[in-house]
Amino acid sequence: MHPRSEEVVNYLDQIRTELRAAVDSVPSEARNQKPAPDQWSVAQVLDHVAIVHNRVAIAIGKWIAEAQAAGLGQLEQAREKLRAAFLSGDGLALEQVVQPHPVLGPINIYQWTLFNGSHEARHALQIREIGETFTSRD
Repeated sequence: MHPRSEEVVNYLDQIRTELRAAVDSVPSEARNQKPAPDQWSVAQVLDHVAIVHNRVAIAIGKWIAEAQAAGLGQLEQAREKLRAAFLSGDGLALEQVVQPHPVLGPINIYQWTLFNGSHEARHALQIREIGETFTSRD
């Protein structure tokens, strides 16, 4: 899980624990009673929270799907597409499927796929080098 996602989920879990503790602090027989005519009961507060959670969950799901359709997450999608394409030939003699590479010349499907892994590894190193330039400035 991405660290930021983990942070958000941990926060939600912490708040849920606090909410449960708050509900538990009210006697169960009083949870449906309003403390005053112009105030909500515990049950009404929980219904409200559930309604908002459901509405926001639907909206977030829609927004993420729209962002993905517009290209967000292209690298993950492209990687999964590459993986699926390669695995579609699992069990076949892929060393016999040879196509030209503009620099390496004729290479087979295994080599094409491994080339992509090496390409990604090279850029991971490049990104680390970029990160080091920022951390060395501090």
